[in-house]
Amino acid sequence: MVTAPPALVSAPVDSTGSASAWFALAGALGGVLITSAIALATAILNHRWQTRTAERGVHWEYSRQLRQDRLEIYSKYLSAWNRLTQQLLEVKNAVDALDPAPPDTSEARARIPADIAAEVQAATASWREAFNLVFLIGGQEVVDALNDHRRSTSKRVQESWRGEYATDAATHIALTNAMRKDVAEAPSN
Repeated sequence: MVTAPPALVSAPVDSTGSASAWFALAGALGGVLITSAIALATAILNHRWQTRTAERGVHWEYSRQLRQDRLEIYSKYLSAWNRLTQQLLEVKNAVDALDPAPPDTSEARARIPADIAAEVQAATASWREAFNLVFLIGGQEVVDALNDHRRSTSKRVQESWRGEYATDAATHIALTNAMRKDVAEAPSN
């Protein structure tokens, strides 16, 4: 009789223990997968929330800086405009003092004192420079009011050389109201 060597003899198979081990392994792997999926979803959502928070922070800082820049430039414009109007009043007074009265603006420009002419030229240059800055950075309402204000001021410049000094408070008020609104509200552009 031939007998099998002892190593080749198989032990009886326990099918319930093996099945339990497989279920335990599947449960552990499933738990790891579910936990990993939750961790991944949490990481993605946290990243999105952080990105949105950072974008809001950048937008808020941009808006704050734009308002500050506009405030400074609007102030510079109004100061330059005030200086120009004072110089135009001096031109008007100088033209009024000429005897005989000049027949046209070119003769008035030639006959007024050189220091007054130089001051009005410098004031006009400062005003135009400030105008350009406001035009570049201002909101749409400010730019619209600014164009009306420019036309009114240019007319005033011409009138001063004829010895006239008319004011146009409506365009100035419209401009300052638009500037105030532009600085007080969150920028739209």
